[in-house]
Amino acid sequence: MSVKETDERLYERTLRDLKRGKFPGDFNVKLRMCDPNRGQRILDIGCGIGWFAATVASQYRVEVLAIDASEYAIEEARKRYGSVDNLDFRFVMPC
Repeated sequence: MSVKETDERLYERTLRDLKRGKFPGDFNVKLRMCDPNRGQRILDIGCGIGWFAATVASQYRVEVLAIDASEYAIEEARKRYGSVDNLDFRFVMPC
């Protein structure tokens, strides 16, 4: 199985969980850590398909730069949340 196939399965499972109302366990922890305030800039490292970044950007009106090492995840994030104007998704190559 290729890395892309593994990524696709992982992110599709996460998306199914979100649709069922099962939020990732770290959501509230991440939210408390960044304590978003209007006008603030947030960097989401390892954003996956972008659900957390999109939620914070839209609900708290902060600027979010979301990065991930999976091209598949960034493609999916852009498809799903590309219309959020204060949110930017970027693929980064790990070194």
